[in-house]
Amino acid sequence: MIEYIKILILAIFTGVTAPLPTSSAAHYSFLNCVLNFSSDEKLFGFYYSCFMLAFSVAVILALRKIYIKSMKALFSKEKDRLTRAYKERQKNIFLSVIPTLLLFIPVSKDMLLADYFEKFLSANSLLIVAATSIICGFILVIAIWYMKKGVNLKKRGATSTEVFRMSVYNLVSFAVPGVSKISVSATNLLICDVDSKVITREVFMYLAPQVLVFNLIKVIRALISGLVFDPVVLIIGVAAVALSGGLIISLSGKVNMKKLYGFFSVYSIVFGIFVGVISFVI
Repeated sequence: MIEYIKILILAIFTGVTAPLPTSSAAHYSFLNCVLNFSSDEKLFGFYYSCFMLAFSVAVILALRKIYIKSMKALFSKEKDRLTRAYKERQKNIFLSVIPTLLLFIPVSKDMLLADYFEKFLSANSLLIVAATSIICGFILVIAIWYMKKGVNLKKRGATSTEVFRMSVYNLVSFAVPGVSKISVSATNLLICDVDSKVITREVFMYLAPQVLVFNLIKVIRALISGLVFDPVVLIIGVAAVALSGGLIISLSGKVNMKKLYGFFSVYSIVFGIFVGVISFVI
């Protein structure tokens, strides 16, 4: 019963923080140390990958109309402006996934680049989590400064080059917990002059396929390797992430997220300092 409560706490925090400009992996890693949930880095990483799969599916369901229209436009012969725009989005969705595949390049006989994530999730890496959380806080400060600066004509969507570059930048967040995918993606698009009013939609739209592909491959690899896990624990965790993450995703569509960047920049820095202090105590 205690294990079920622990996974529920981990899952709820993951679901709530995943759609926000703060690192869900950082909270997941920190809570694992506090709750002493698992010392098995492969099992711990497997649960997190399943949680992020649930998050990516929640995002895709929330933006299903855009994805469906983009897919239909891809096979349409119409040449109107709206159809061309949806075709461009579909192309960008495919482009966003390509850099993620680089993480599955072998770096040794038994290890891929993506496998470093599990090592960074372990209790011995809290200082890394602390440092990256602080860095992400300052990344949001850059985003806030850029919004206040007020620059060129605001674009209503990201170009293919900008989406691809955003995906490349996100490779670090897939390998090192503490680097917030939302923060990195949003800051990159803001610097590219994408309108802050549509930043949340644009980030979710191109980030979800990346998260889906990356974690789906990791889950399949774990299952093929014969990893042993508790299915009840997994079901509880995935359900909690889907519900809590889905709620935050729906609320993010009603709230101007740019107004929250200030709060989360301070929160990420304070959280990073707190984790750093705790790492010397645990």
